[in-house]
Amino acid sequence: MSNNNAASVTDGKLILTFPNAVSPVVWQMDIEKATSCAFEIQEDKKKKCFDLIQKSDAQEKTVIASFEDKDTAVKALMSASTALQSGSGRPDKQKSSHTDNNAATKKTGGEGKTVAILSVFLIVLLIIVWMVSVPIGKNNLSEQMASYSEQSTSSSSNAAGVPVSADDFLNNR
Repeated sequence: MSNNNAASVTDGKLILTFPNAVSPVVWQMDIEKATSCAFEIQEDKKKKCFDLIQKSDAQEKTVIASFEDKDTAVKALMSASTALQSGSGRPDKQKSSHTDNNAATKKTGGEGKTVAILSVFLIVLLIIVWMVSVPIGKNNLSEQMASYSEQSTSSSSNAAGVPVSADDFLNNR
């Protein structure tokens, strides 16, 4: 009997197709809901077959498919293993023609919170640096303006082109 087993991971689901099983079956499992499980082969001596079984965290067993011989059952197990190892594992939340090529650019909730906290921290840090660099005292600007106007009025009498007596010139120095 040829091995026509197929296994793949699509949109976060493990899909197993076993046409060579005692009862041919297509089976699927949501990978996100099954955070930890095991697949194994168990011999059913009463039915004289080998069962491919999924075992959950709570040790609940689900028979996926039964096979006439152990070799065919192991091949089915290995195809499921290969699909899980090479599959994307996570569904694309926005159904589009892009598959997991965009998965690296998507942020999960934890990463988004970290970025937000870091952004707030940097903004607060910039505000503190700005406040430290600004001169203290509200009269600084008005004092600087008054000083400038005094200098300009005293120097206006000494401006070029305005006649000044020698005594006035020497007294203003």
